[in-house]
Amino acid sequence: MDWSDEKRHLILLQEKLNSYIFYIDTKQYKEYLGGLGEDAANIKTIEIKISFLFKEPDICGQLIDRAKEVLNNIFDNVIVIYEHGSKDNDL
Repeated sequence: MDWSDEKRHLILLQEKLNSYIFYIDTKQYKEYLGGLGEDAANIKTIEIKISFLFKEPDICGQLIDRAKEVLNNIFDNVIVIYEHGSKDNDL
């Protein structure tokens, strides 16, 4: 999805981040890992990786930086990895 509809894209990104927070906060990953035969007690760090195909506007980085702050205040074992897009939006 390119950034031609910036407002919609930012709303979708915010909803996705909120879903990640809910998933981690409710510890749903323990159920998932248990189904794989893994012990969730061995989890030391949870990574959230956000990657973009298209060059994102500055406001997107601000939203992710704010999400990182919130996550760091709520959880002590969550890392957000943010990969910038490289394609131009006018393709």
